[in-house]
This record gives sequence, structure tokens and C-alpha cells, in this order.
Amino acid sequence: MTTNDKYINAVFNFDVKKFKKLLETEPFDISLLTNIGDGIPCPIQWITQFWEIIFEHPENWEEDCREIIAENKQRNLEIKQILIERFNVDFKPIDFYNSDLWFDRHGRDDTFEDVLYESRDSMIAKGYRAIDLDLFVAVSKYDFKETERLLELGANPVCIIKSEGDIIPYYCMDSIGTECSYLNIELQDIIIDRVQRNPMKGDSVILIYLAGLAANESMYSLLSKYDPREDVEDWLKQYDEILEQCFQNRPT
Repeated sequence: MTTNDKYINAVFNFDVKKFKKLLETEPFDISLLTNIGDGIPCPIQWITQFWEIIFEHPENWEEDCREIIAENKQRNLEIKQILIERFNVDFKPIDFYNSDLWFDRHGRDDTFEDVLYESRDSMIAKGYRAIDLDLFVAVSKYDFKETERLLELGANPVCIIKSEGDIIPYYCMDSIGTECSYLNIELQDIIIDRVQRNPMKGDSVILIYLAGLAANESMYSLLSKYDPREDVEDWLKQYDEILEQCFQNRPT
């Protein structure tokens, strides 16, 4: 394993003891602050920022996980502080939309029809508000700036949408929340069991999962600020009824 790989592993696994030991014994390649290599468009400090987003609120995790999440958060923050003090790293918010990070999302150049598989005019004719449709497209591209602009104008993050060919309807917060749940499961061995994973040697997909979870957690947090539902439980019951009706009416 190269020295750079050792540093990347220490940061990825928020192993602050190993990170400090490496700084005492092996040279830190400043180029890691630009790109970790192997064609992965990610500076090493972004890995710290991904975990910072994920561990931001230990109190929101299941009760039996909160202590370990708080510990993970502290270890990760220690690494961040070292990067600031030793290498003058300026931790700016990650622009997921304009980055070339790899995770499951629609691309910047994708059209409305690439996202919803139906024309915008056709869906507006069905009664959907243009602003809600545009929100869904912006969220699918992880365009945070446009998403926030539309939310400020009154777009509804829980507008239920069903485009041509869809069996079931969906809404922004559900799509993002489902992705958060899936990626949490994929990273659970690192987060909860403290299993050491190597993103640079045959396990690069784990870095994709990490970037994806950070992006989705950030998007869910933004959408949640504009959630108009007063009684979420009752709303979800109504949504389940809509889903059940769709399944009953689906073509056989």
C-alpha cells in the first residue's frame, strides 16, 4: 500500500490515531488536497466533509447508535482540525451539482424528459404545477441552488408525481429519503461496526456510496425545511392508499 493510500484510508475510516501516526512517520503529499488520484475527482478533505454531513446530528440516529455516531463525529472533526491547522485547508461547502463526483444522479445536461420521461407541457396539461415539476428535476440533478430557489418560491417537496409509464407515483422527499436509507445500509459496517474499508484498492464503490449519502443527506435536510405537512403520519397513510390503488390498477 502506498503512503497516499494509507492517508486516504485513515481519513476515509476516520481513524484519527492512524492519521496522526502517519504524519509523524511518513510524508503527506500535498497533491491529495487537490485529488486523491486514480481518476477519482475528490480531494482528501472532501472525504472528511462527507462524514461531517452524515454525522452532523447524532441525536437523529436510533438511540442505540447515538453514542458511536457522536464518537465518529468527534474523530472525524479531529482530522478536519489537523488539516486546517497543519495544511491551511479552507473547508468550503461542496458543490455537488458542479462536481464530477460519481454517485447515482441525473447529469447536469439531462433534459426534463430525461428525468421524468414525459414532456413538461404534457405534465402541466395533466394539472401539475410547473414549479413542482421543475423542483423534481432540480433535485434529481442535485442542483442545490436551483432547488432552494424553487422552494423559496413555493415549490412543494411532497408533490406526488406520476409520469407516463410509471406504475406508482413518487415525490422528492421520498426519493431522496429512500436513497439515504439504502446508502446507510451499504455503509453500516464502517459507521456502526468500525470495519476498515479501502476505497483505493478494489473497493472504490464505497467512496461512491459515501459521496452519494452525503449529497442525499444534504438534499433531504434542505427539502425538510420546506415540508408543508402538518401531520406526516396521516399524510403517509393517504399516500399508502394511493400506492395500493395504483398496484391494484396496474396492467397485468
